[in-house]
Parts: sequence; structure tokens; C-alpha cells
Amino acid sequence: MNLKELRAKRESYANTARNILARAESEGRALTADETRDFDGLKVKLEALTQTLDRAAQLGEMRAEIERPIASGPLVVADPNGMVYGNRNTNPGEVRTCRPNEAVAEQRYSGPGLGAYVRGIVTGRWNGAEELRALAEGSTPGSYLVPTPLAGYYIDLVRNATQVVRAGAITVPFESATYKIARQTGDLTAAWKAENAAITFSDVNFDVIEFQAQMLVAGTKLSIEVVEDAPNLDAIVGQSITKSLALALDSAALYGSGSSSTPKGIRNQTNVVVTDLGTNGYTLVDFSKFSAGISGIMGNNFNGPFSILYSARTAGELDNLQDTLHQPL
Repeated sequence: MNLKELRAKRESYANTARNILARAESEGRALTADETRDFDGLKVKLEALTQTLDRAAQLGEMRAEIERPIASGPLVVADPNGMVYGNRNTNPGEVRTCRPNEAVAEQRYSGPGLGAYVRGIVTGRWNGAEELRALAEGSTPGSYLVPTPLAGYYIDLVRNATQVVRAGAITVPFESATYKIARQTGDLTAAWKAENAAITFSDVNFDVIEFQAQMLVAGTKLSIEVVEDAPNLDAIVGQSITKSLALALDSAALYGSGSSSTPKGIRNQTNVVVTDLGTNGYTLVDFSKFSAGISGIMGNNFNGPFSILYSARTAGELDNLQDTLHQPL
């Protein structure tokens, strides 16, 4: 049943309830036992439908927020069109990071898309021939490289479609095969002291994290006829590659083994708490599993924000949770 039908049913219940009250009022009497039972039943149905519609509205707002392009952020500058590009000014030694709502691309890109770029290379024809030649400069025939501005644009499209980035994962751009940053492995210990007494210092341990670049690819074959004649080539090529790369990136970020050129995902990192929910998963009856997970994270000195990624099956189970009177939780 769609939202329009749900609203129509709610209005029908409301009209029936109003008619029950109006009949009793016009006859100058109280509600009979049957009328009271019918009215109370309609009231319960109205409340349930209202809650369902409210949840649908909230879900729509959440989807709109999730699907909002990477186009805002306090650390970068917006252009007149509202797109946000450019890098923040970092202090010496500071690691540049991109939050989920910040673009990796350093400037606004308005050139040809991937499909148009391919068409221009194959056919030699494109509306902006000079810009196309500039983008392809430095590439040799048969081995064209996607130009940096276009590559940055598609990297942001992939990040937009990647669930781990939507959940809050930070992107660290780097321009070499490896990149090292320092990490603190322990906290300082604070201690009270008497006046004029010596201060007791504690040692803090540090180690080094080394990022290693891995290559993720997605490719397909296109006929000359499609390249030359399909007006929507840019959209279908860009969308297909973006979705494929985003899905593979999500899988690696969550479950990557760390072998065979695959990054190591969260599931296979050390010191990650894993709760086995059974061979066929766990049937949710309440939100206790989520509460336990958040409690475990907070117990390791992390206070949020938290993100939870779950399957379509779990989403359906959560939406269908009801109390003993079949009211949505």
C-alpha cells in the first residue's frame, strides 16, 4: 500500500469516527456500547496509520540527506552554484582529510563526463574539442588516462554512493603508493599533587600507520555504434562504473581480507569485537543488539557519533517491530 492509499484510509477512518460522534450528538445521547467499541477501534487504527506515515516521512528525510551530493563543508569554499571544492589550509605536518560532506576534487569540474570523454577519444569529435585535447594531453593513443579533474569528480561520485563514507568514514588523499602518519596508542595519566611536590610524568606510546594504495578497477566493452550514437552514453557509463566501484569499496572496507591486493576491512582488523548472530542471522525482537554494540564502543572511550550499517532484511525487521497490541515500536 502506497502513501496515498494510506492517507486515504486514514481519512476514511477519521470520517467514520466523526460520523459516530455526530450521530450520537444529533440524537442527544451518549455513545452506545457498540459505538464506543467501534470508535475506540477506529482511534487505534488512526494512531497506527499516523505513526506509519510519520515514519515514512522521516525515512524520506533520511534518504534525502543520504543522497545529498558531497557539496558542503565548513573547511572548504563554495562557488556561486553551491558546489564545494578546494582544500582547506593545513598547518605544517597536518594530515589532510576529507569528511563525508567534503569533496576530494580540488576545484569545480564542468568538463565532459566519462562517456563524453570516451566518445571524444574514439571518434575525435566533441563539442569542446579544445578542452578535450587539453584533458587528454600527456596520454598516448591507445593508453589514454582519465585526466585528474575528471578522475577527482568520479572519485567523489563513488564516495557519495559508498555506505561506509555516508556512515562517517574519513578520506585521506595521498599522491604516492604509501603514506605514513603517527598514531597515539595510549593516553596520558593525570595525577593529583600537593603544592611544591614534584610532578609525576607518564609515558605515551606512539606508533606509525602506513597507508598502502590499492587499485580498484571496473571496465566494460562498448561497440563503436553505441559510442557514436547513444546520447545517454555519459550517464549510463558513469552510473554503472560508480555503482560497481562503490559496492566493491564497501565490501572491502567492511570485509576485506587484506590479501591478494585487497585492503583489510574492519571485520578482519585486530581488537574488533565480533558478536556471532548465528548461521542464518538473528531475528530481531527489539533494539537490544544495537544498544549492546554502542555500549561496547563507548566502553572503549568512543562517544560517537555512531553509525550502523545493516542489510535490507534487517531494515524490514526493524520497521516491522511491534508491541503486544501490534503497535509499531
